[in-house]
Amino acid sequence: MRKLSLCVALVALSQVAISRAAFAETTVINTGVTTTQGPSTPELNGDDTLIITNSGSITTLNDLLDGVDTYGNNNTIINSGSITTSGVEASGIKVRGDANHNTITNSGYITTSGLRGYGVYAYRASFDTITNSGSITTSRVDAYGVYVYGDSNTITNSGSITTSGVGAYGGFVNGKSNNITNSGYITTSGVACAGCSVYVSSKIITNSGSITTSGVGGYGAYV
Repeated sequence: MRKLSLCVALVALSQVAISRAAFAETTVINTGVTTTQGPSTPELNGDDTLIITNSGSITTLNDLLDGVDTYGNNNTIINSGSITTSGVEASGIKVRGDANHNTITNSGYITTSGLRGYGVYAYRASFDTITNSGSITTSRVDAYGVYVYGDSNTITNSGSITTSGVGAYGGFVNGKSNNITNSGYITTSGVACAGCSVYVSSKIITNSGSITTSGVGGYGAYV
């Protein structure tokens, strides 16, 4: 009887695992779309993947409409096309919630032109990996190129991050044990802007690239 119960339990567990895997979705965008992608349409709420090919694009025009909005853990976002937003607080790519082990890779273009329109925004992130070999450009007040809030994340830039708004840092990282590597170009031209700003303890910053600021009160790195 015990053996039978154990077998039933194992079968039930395997069915749960299979069911969870079955719900993981991969969406490929190879044309132009004008609506926020995720977290429910298409599904980007855990173990899901979104790929924007070099012929794909995402464009949003209104406030609070991110290009990509994900929720949960283990999501993967790969952009080799273009993501453009113009509304207030409309980020190019946003990862939110109890976000762990998410991967964002940009080799294309991310452009925002709205107030606090971050290029890439990871909120309450842990063990996320953000890699930029493409271009991230923002042009309004407090619109950081990359904004990470959380611990134990890895941010790597070998491309370009360019901001021109007041207080728009190239990179802003708030949390513990974050690893930041720049071998590309970070350029800010707005008043009171840092190329890279890091708060809280236990962080690693490695720069072999270029960090340039030209606005009044701007500084290359603030730790």
